[in-house]
Amino acid sequence: GAERHVRAVPADQRAGALGERVGDVGVVADPREPARWLLKRCVARTGAMLDLRGDNEFASTDSRDFGLVASSGVRYLVLGAKKQSLNPE
Repeated sequence: GAERHVRAVPADQRAGALGERVGDVGVVADPREPARWLLKRCVARTGAMLDLRGDNEFASTDSRDFGLVASSGVRYLVLGAKKQSLNPE
């Protein structure tokens, strides 16, 4: 098996905001269930509102379900991720 390690920083500690560039990935609270965190990619920005999508369009809960999200709702920005084998052999 593999484990994914994600490096992220609080959004307010990075110059700019999620959505400056299409393709940025961030962590937001689910607008319908705020205790649930979502990892989403920004596919478009309209002013301060973001169109956030999951990478699996057929099984993702994203802006197609809950609408655009304010850029101020982004809590963390993902800087990188890597898969690491759980079995080092």
